[in-house]
Amino acid sequence: MKQSMKLKAIALVLPLVLGGFAWGEQEGRPDPGQRAAKELGLTAEQTQSFQTIMKAQHQQRKAVHEKYRDQIQAEMDQVYQSTLSQLESVLTPEQLEKFKAHHEQRKKAMMEKGPRGNKRGGDCGPGWKQKNTKTEG
Repeated sequence: MKQSMKLKAIALVLPLVLGGFAWGEQEGRPDPGQRAAKELGLTAEQTQSFQTIMKAQHQQRKAVHEKYRDQIQAEMDQVYQSTLSQLESVLTPEQLEKFKAHHEQRKKAMMEKGPRGNKRGGDCGPGWKQKNTKTEG
């Protein structure tokens, strides 16, 4: 039971931790050290040290994620199976199949886009802008 609680806690906290510290190393973004240097008023030497520390933190967080990924996924699969069992008494077989298909579609989309949907911060891309820009006509 204690291990289950630990896994649940990890499942809740891990995305926050991996979401990262705003100045940590993040792929596809401008150099975070330069942003931190500007916002914190760091000297060149401080910037270099800051970047080294943040890169090390990123690697440590990545290692933690890899260490617990399989355990978290197994627990999430159990939760999903439990949900399906409960829904069997509420939904018709056709509705249940639609639910499963929707779940698989979302799972596939998340795998293609990544855990953050590649939409965090900055430019979200032309599709997002087109869908969410109101035009007066």
